[in-house]
Amino acid sequence: INAGEDSTEDFVAIHSTKATKMLDKFYVGDLDVNSIKAADTDVVADRIDEKTGREIALDPKHKQPFTLQNKTVLSRDSFELDFALQSPEHILGLPTGKHVFLSADINGEMVMRRYTPITSNHDIGCIKFVIKAYPPCERFPMGGKMSQYLDSLKIGDT
Repeated sequence: INAGEDSTEDFVAIHSTKATKMLDKFYVGDLDVNSIKAADTDVVADRIDEKTGREIALDPKHKQPFTLQNKTVLSRDSFELDFALQSPEHILGLPTGKHVFLSADINGEMVMRRYTPITSNHDIGCIKFVIKAYPPCERFPMGGKMSQYLDSLKIGDT
């Protein structure tokens, strides 16, 4: 996912505590930072869609924050989130049926989950999701960490 960059945060977000503890057993060594070529990792090249000529919002090598611009309650436990892309002219750049990773720091823990947007490249300037919130219950005392977090988002949050 991170093209040779530090992916500790992503590893912790999708693996259990048990898996994290197993890392010590398989430790190989430290990277010699002097052997790495200097690179400008903050520069993200503009990606243009060949069919529309519009800039593409997603970059598989970089996380991209999006701002919540609208939230619609659909039922007691479901809601639609509408996030703004970088500009009103950007398209998502994700094939229909594919997912994106949403990540958040929840109570000091990096949590990452896959969600499939309901928007396509025909929807300009936004990415929308329909989410079902999973509250705590007897079987899952913490409920759905990410779904509850997403449910708590307010307009303007990223």
